[in-house]
Amino acid sequence: MEDNFDRVKTEKLLNILDDEIEKKCSDIRERKKNALLKRIFFIGCALSLILPVIDVFIGFSIMMYLIPIVIFQAISLIFLVPILLNLDGGINHVERIG
Repeated sequence: MEDNFDRVKTEKLLNILDDEIEKKCSDIRERKKNALLKRIFFIGCALSLILPVIDVFIGFSIMMYLIPIVIFQAISLIFLVPILLNLDGGINHVERIG
């Protein structure tokens, strides 16, 4: 009888603590994810500094990196400026105050 009573108390306690356990587990998962993202960010930063330097010593030009970036920005500018200037769908709408 006492064994059954202990089991019931244990189940009640686990039901009460279930939400807290789930919060703690999600917090641990979030910390691990943030740590992984931080490592990836720092590795990316280091590679963005190291690779061009290594390529220059090997004989590649920095222009090989700059040309695709400039082309991408030019294409983006050509396509996005008309969209940004025409946000209301081409309808000239003027509101009068008063």
